Amino acid sequence: METSEFKANIKKSKDILIITPPNSTDDILSCAFALELHLKKLQKKVSLLQKQKIPQRLSFLPEPKNIISSLSGLRDFVLLFDTKRNNIVDMRAEHKDDQYVVRITPEKGSIDPRDFSFMPADFRHDLLIVLGSPSLESLGSIYQENTDLFFEVPKINIDNQSTNENYGQVNAVDMTASSISEICANLILDEDQREINRELAQALLTGIIAATESFQKPTTTPKAMVLAAKLMKFKADQ
Repeated sequence: METSEFKANIKKSKDILIITPPNSTDDILSCAFALELHLKKLQKKVSLLQKQKIPQRLSFLPEPKNIISSLSGLRDFVLLFDTKRNNIVDMRAEHKDDQYVVRITPEKGSIDPRDFSFMPADFRHDLLIVLGSPSLESLGSIYQENTDLFFEVPKINIDNQSTNENYGQVNAVDMTASSISEICANLILDEDQREINRELAQALLTGIIAATESFQKPTTTPKAMVLAAKLMKFKADQ
C-alpha cells in the first residue's frame, strides 16, 4: 500500500479533484464521499467530479458540498507585458459582438508587440484522485476533453482491478481488496486514525458492504471483515 506517498501528495496539495468513472458503483461513490470528508478535515479545497446523479439509496450519507458534472475554468490564460521600456497606465475590457476586447494604454508612445507574451497559468487543481478506473481512457469524455489536465497534474490512482495500468504518480492498486472503499479505508486509517469520525467511517463501511453484498459475496476477504469491525468501533452502523 502506497500510504507514505499518498500522505505526502495530500500534504503538499491545496486544491484536490476527486474523479469517479462513468456508471460508478455505490462502492466508488461511498469512497469518494469518505475521501471528501477526510480531505476537508485536513483543510483542503475539494471538488468531486461525478457525472451521474447520486442514487437515492445513498442519501443517508453526507453529500459532498462541491459536486461538479463537467470541468470548466481549469486554468487562466496569462498575458504578460514587459514594462522595462514602457509602463502600462490603463487597461479596459469590453464585450463587443463576438469578441472580448482588451485595450491597453502605454505610458509612452505606442506599444511594441515584442514586449508581449502569452502563457497558460497553472491548473486550478494541483492533485487528481481517480477512483475505480483501470485506465485514463476508461474515464471517457472526462479524459478525452481534458488530456492536458491529466498529463500535467499529479494523480493518485486507487483501484482493485487486475487490468489497472498504474498510470498515477501514486498507484494504490490492490487486486486482493474486496472494494475500493477497503483500499481508501486502509490509506486513511494508516495515515492518522484521529482523523476518523462517525460520518467518515459510515461512508467507508457503506462502500465495503455494497461491494461485498453485505459480506455474502464469494470474493469477500477476511481483511474486509476485520476492517469493517474497525470502522464499527468508530460508530459506523452496519
